[in-house]
Amino acid sequence: MGTLETLKIKNLALIDSLEINFGKGLNIITGETGAGKSILMNSLLFILGKRAFSNIIRKGRDRCIIEAIFDVEEFEDYIIIKREFSKDNKNKIKINDNFVTLSKLR
Repeated sequence: MGTLETLKIKNLALIDSLEINFGKGLNIITGETGAGKSILMNSLLFILGKRAFSNIIRKGRDRCIIEAIFDVEEFEDYIIIKREFSKDNKNKIKINDNFVTLSKLR
């Protein structure tokens, strides 16, 4: 079984730049309505293969980057998934610095 260690978000919706490091065990995200919990959840869905469009990019920015670092017991190294969305719909997906397709990510 694997665990999410770190989530990095840049220029997604209202988020300029954010890095969350998750601890071992249960992690709970709470907040008022409108605090951005759904943005965090959507960023995880994008990392797992949800289709995204350029309207998710923060206003005034050209691209959005989401990166997640997973510790998977079956592998010696971490698995790093990085998605980049651009205004011109040239999206990039990398797993451990290797380009992959959206279907391969899923």
